[in-house]
Amino acid sequence: MVDKRTLIIGGMVVALSIFVAIVAIVSAVYFVVQDFSDRTESAKRLGREFGNSADQKGCMTEGLKRSRTMTKYDIVKLVENGDFVEGCFETSRPTADFCTSVPLFRESSEGQWEYKQCSESKMDPEKTGCKSIYEEHLMFCHRQSRSAQ
Repeated sequence: MVDKRTLIIGGMVVALSIFVAIVAIVSAVYFVVQDFSDRTESAKRLGREFGNSADQKGCMTEGLKRSRTMTKYDIVKLVENGDFVEGCFETSRPTADFCTSVPLFRESSEGQWEYKQCSESKMDPEKTGCKSIYEEHLMFCHRQSRSAQ
């Protein structure tokens, strides 16, 4: 038979173990998020630097070049490359008619425009990261049209 003191000590050990596990999980999540944030900001910074000597089309060309080695499952690389292109757009020179053929954001049904652009670029949207670059193009043009209103 287990006495009361043993039960209390056992309960305290279990509670402490749970507390330590929770602290470890929260710490791990914090460091992963912080690392991810640092990586995406670094990618944006590189994009801004590249954009200083490029036009918007050049940003797309570089983003697509980088995306050739990625698949749709390389989430971190896709986000970083998207941030690179976003940063590049911030400092690049305008390209004539850059947003002319881009549909309104709400009219881009389920990524069909992006898939079509990948095909026209001779890139497989399933085997490369091109779709995410065209999503950046779409979002950039959407932001431009909203700020012009």
